[in-house]
Amino acid sequence: MAEPSTRASRGWLFALQLAIGAVALWFAGARLAADWGNVNWSRLDVTGGAVARACAWSAPAVLVAFAVLIETWRRVLTAWGGALAPIEAAHIWFVSNLGRWIPGKVWQVGAMAALAERAGVSGVAATGASIVVNLVNLVAGGAVLVAAALGGIDVLGASGVGMRGAWIGAVVIAAALGASPLVIPRAASLAARLLGRPDPAVRVPGISIAMAFAGCTAGWVLYGLGFWALSGALGSAVTMGPLAAIAVYTASYLFGYLMLFAPGGLVFREAMLVTTMTQLHLAGATEALVIAALSRLWITVIEVVPGLLFLFRRPPAAPTTR
Repeated sequence: MAEPSTRASRGWLFALQLAIGAVALWFAGARLAADWGNVNWSRLDVTGGAVARACAWSAPAVLVAFAVLIETWRRVLTAWGGALAPIEAAHIWFVSNLGRWIPGKVWQVGAMAALAERAGVSGVAATGASIVVNLVNLVAGGAVLVAAALGGIDVLGASGVGMRGAWIGAVVIAAALGASPLVIPRAASLAARLLGRPDPAVRVPGISIAMAFAGCTAGWVLYGLGFWALSGALGSAVTMGPLAAIAVYTASYLFGYLMLFAPGGLVFREAMLVTTMTQLHLAGATEALVIAALSRLWITVIEVVPGLLFLFRRPPAAPTTR
């Protein structure tokens, strides 16, 4: 039987989860209303049926991307000495992911640490694994943009990034991946000293970095394919192939992610989508705005709904030792 202090801590944690969900839903809902108001549907031949079909085609790619990223985090967590069942990893990932809708990135990391500790995994390990995956994810996103540039889709061309820049980027990315097994443990030790905590003695095998890079790269590709499928709602009004969709979506997502003060990259991601699609002549300004709004609406629903559902799941308590 659980002790009163244990039951009380679980109650507070559950209340915290509900509060995060409510705030996240408020922010997401407010932004959805603004996006919807910016779309002039009368100028386009878009039907509800076409949107529904596009969402149906997009959903599998996005859901598989979620599964790949969750499993990637779970595998990296193992290298940090933690172990979670797939359903528990999904629970932690989706619920903590709701924190992205609150300005700043600390809510997501804090929720992940708290949920991991309740599942019997060190919060430090869960947070460290999350940071590793997020850092590698940024590198993988850069690699996707480099590959797209080498393939003729240079979404950063307006900023002066051409073929030479793409090759330089490829070298930098390779160097970052090669150095990460040495840099990450030292960074973890430095963070522990600054926080006055014991050295976690983190060991990050090269295979973990390789797996994280492969998983994150696959995630970017799947996200981009989902975006490409979603753009089918506008039919021939959008002339965007799979490679262009992957590059455009990755660039916009990275740009929004780096805007730490913007919950979920709101506004910045959409602005980047519209800019790149119009500059690459993949769509007109109105069509690009519609696709950006649809993308935000769809990704919000498919990200937030699982998180809210997981909020009401009561995971088994971690075994206690006497």
